[in-house]
Amino acid sequence: MAGKKGSKNNPGQRQGNERTRMLNGKAVKPVMYGRKRLITGEVDGKLVCDNEGNPLPYKSIGELV
Repeated sequence: MAGKKGSKNNPGQRQGNERTRMLNGKAVKPVMYGRKRLITGEVDGKLVCDNEGNPLPYKSIGELV
């Protein structure tokens, strides 16, 4: 009898993007902001914003490593 087959929907088995964004030597965590569903970044529990206090889009934060 064959062994038990694992689930195809297990996120732990998926290989994804292993590159991260860095801002001043700290990792940026992607978060969803507001009703417009803007993906922005968070560093040390604080939202990354511009000079006017508006959240920046995730792609424009720091550099990709």
